[in-house]
Order: sequence, then C-alpha cells, then structure tokens
Amino acid sequence: MKLLVASLLSAVLFGCAHPQPKETVEPVSQQWLEENAGTHNHDVLNCYSKRLKAGAKIEGELILEFTATDKGEMSDLKIAKSIDPEIDRCVYGEAKAWKYPWNVRKGGDDLQMRDTFHLKREDGVPRVSFEEIQIGDSHTAIHQVINDHIGEVRECYADRMKSHPAESVKIVLEWDIDEHGNVKAPHAKRSHDRDLEECLIAKLKTWKFPVPPKNMVSRVDFPFVFDSGGSANE
Repeated sequence: MKLLVASLLSAVLFGCAHPQPKETVEPVSQQWLEENAGTHNHDVLNCYSKRLKAGAKIEGELILEFTATDKGEMSDLKIAKSIDPEIDRCVYGEAKAWKYPWNVRKGGDDLQMRDTFHLKREDGVPRVSFEEIQIGDSHTAIHQVINDHIGEVRECYADRMKSHPAESVKIVLEWDIDEHGNVKAPHAKRSHDRDLEECLIAKLKTWKFPVPPKNMVSRVDFPFVFDSGGSANE
C-alpha cells in the first residue's frame, strides 16, 4: 500500500468572533476585520465599476500577492494574476495604502498573503468578492503536522482495504484551525468512501496545529490520496 499526500494546501484567514485575552498589543475586533475587508472590496469595486462605465466587458479573477508586515503595513505588492491593465493599475494604486493591524503582534512575523478578487456582473450590476489566503511557511508547518500523524491515516486506509482491496481513493477534507490550534468543523469536500472519510475525520479532530494570528482562524483544504498498487503519483 502506498499513501500519497498531495501538496495542495490552503490556509484561508478570516475574522474570528471568539473573545481573546488581553496582551501588550490589543487584538483587533471582529467589527474592524469586517470593515477592513469591506474597504478592500470597495476599492476594487470602484476600480471595476469605472472600467465598466468606459464600455469594457470584463469578468474574472484578479490576484494580489503581498507581505503583511509585523507593523501592519502592505509590502512587496505584486499582481499575480491580471484581469485588465487599467483595473490592475487602479487596484495596485489603492492596495498600496491598505493596512493590516491584525498582524501587529509582539514578536510577530511578516506574513505572505494572497488576495483573490472575483469580479463579475449580475444583471448588469458589478459585483466583487474576495478570499484572503496565507501562503508560505504556515503551509509547511501544517503539512508537517499531517505528516507527523501519517501512521493514523494509514490505519484508516488499512481498515478500508479489508473490505475494498486493491482500490485507489482520494478524499479532500476541509477544516478550521482555531485560536488554540484545535481542529473545528472538519468535513469532506470530496469523498467516495463514507467509512474512510469518517475515520480520517475522527483522527483529525485529535490533532494540534500551529496557532493562527490573533483574532483569525485558518481554513485548511487538504487532499489525501491512497494508491494500493503503489503506481500513482502525488
């Protein structure tokens, strides 16, 4: 039996409403997080609306990659995926002024971030939504926790093989990591084997992960790929 743990891993950060203990630097409130997200979305929507008024017919994704510094500032901004040169320039100019005070932490690190903005028209009205994803070292740390528990994952598949021998399977699990490193709301995004899915989730609930930034939780999307014949690739 060969277990293949694929490298697809995303940690989506969003505001967490749970109360936080006081520290030297006060944690950011849920209200601020919502307002901050709204401001960024509003800036992109303004850029998009101006372009549409000029007669352009554009829909798609605009992706920004940048560093949120330990001073809560935007740094190293780049357009990772372009949607339109004029929209790109407009958003780039606005984004350089965005702030990230949730990352102002004593002894905190700079965080590598990716914002994916979804631009579309609904009944002729421009709409924008976005996801903010942490990239970089956090992925390695989360991946390491999974590798540390790979024996438990193999146990689940070994049990499955007793009734379904020589079958390959892929299960994609999604879960949140809360402010204590605990797994919350684990569920299968893709699964064709309920017993294996339930076994993996039961194991996952006992694992501890790196703690995300204050007032944030991490959302992880991870595929477990099993190949009994040993011929498949990651």
